[in-house]
Amino acid sequence: MLLTVLMSQSIGVGPSSWSYQIVLLSASALSDDGERFLIGSENGEYIVLDRYGNMVLNGNFERTIHAVDIAENRNMIFGTEDSVFLLDEQGKILSSVYPTEPVLYVSMAKNGLYAVAGTQRKIFLMSTRELIWESLIIPEDSTETYISRVAISASGSAVAAAAQKSVFLFGSASSTYKAKMNFDSAVTSLIFLPDGNDIVIGTKEGTLCIYDIEGNQRFSYSLEGSINSIAVNSGQILVGTSRGEIALFEQNENILLKKVTEGSMDVCDISDDGKYVVILDSEGYVSSFNIETEKGWSFFIRDPISVELSKDGKYVGITRKAGIYFINNWESTFESTEYFPYASRGQFSLENDLCKVWSYPSKVNCFDYGDVNGDGQNEVVFGSGTDLTVLDHKGELLWKKS
Repeated sequence: MLLTVLMSQSIGVGPSSWSYQIVLLSASALSDDGERFLIGSENGEYIVLDRYGNMVLNGNFERTIHAVDIAENRNMIFGTEDSVFLLDEQGKILSSVYPTEPVLYVSMAKNGLYAVAGTQRKIFLMSTRELIWESLIIPEDSTETYISRVAISASGSAVAAAAQKSVFLFGSASSTYKAKMNFDSAVTSLIFLPDGNDIVIGTKEGTLCIYDIEGNQRFSYSLEGSINSIAVNSGQILVGTSRGEIALFEQNENILLKKVTEGSMDVCDISDDGKYVVILDSEGYVSSFNIETEKGWSFFIRDPISVELSKDGKYVGITRKAGIYFINNWESTFESTEYFPYASRGQFSLENDLCKVWSYPSKVNCFDYGDVNGDGQNEVVFGSGTDLTVLDHKGELLWKKS
């Protein structure tokens, strides 16, 4: 793998945003906390980068890597040309399977103890110690239907696989599926809700469904266009469609439908608190914004593949055919301020829409912010020369001492 640093730019007071050119890049995954960016390549090499762009691990399976995923505990799964490998964060192989055909789809349980992998015909449930079971979903003589994606619940207790217009649901104890759901069009998206009790399914004709892990339908909704991407948190479901719209579903069934791009919405992701959304459209634009304020950034990249958002909305990982981008979305500074959502050295507040709240003329050598007098409001404390000055939250002078 040829790894070439293209850019390293410091943003605000936080960690750097950076990018790498990577020849033969084939798969990538960003950890939920944004602290690890896992990259796989066509020649079998893999690397793990931290949020500063430093390489913390690398290795070589000497066979094409088709798919990767990384869990909360930083265990990793690799689907290669003829095998599956489950590794810990130090690169030690915990378990492996050799199905002798390309492993195209993988998914790690959030706890990192279980994972599912899929070829075009079979799926494999693995633990960190062994292969638990394998299941032949598509008969060997079938030439028209193939597995197209796999998913696993956060605890590893439920597994799903999509094949053309069907979804198969499994429990962890048996390789025989306990439910099969059929649809009128191809299944395009498949993801478990964080509690692991329900699975969300999207189709090419725009049908969004929620089923429990026994195969009982709990919710159904029709959108215009194909559902290209689904992202979830504990209370919301974000859907991206081919019409350039995002639909946000909440537990109380409130629905926000908003057109955000003229192209097709290829990939979307959402933070755990529901404030931050990142999208990738068919025109090659990656955009990040705050749902509450609609502020954020957007830029064009050539040959994009995917985009992921850390669960706190702070980091964005972007993959393209020849490289990756890692963006520090915002920095939390003082208790009373919001975030820095712009990829620049400027420090802006989402609350005041870039408008000046107040100013105080002085030369400032050092600065801090906090509740000085116990009134429940944050005061500004700064030094200028031999003077120490305290202002209240409205910019009024409280006291000044030399």
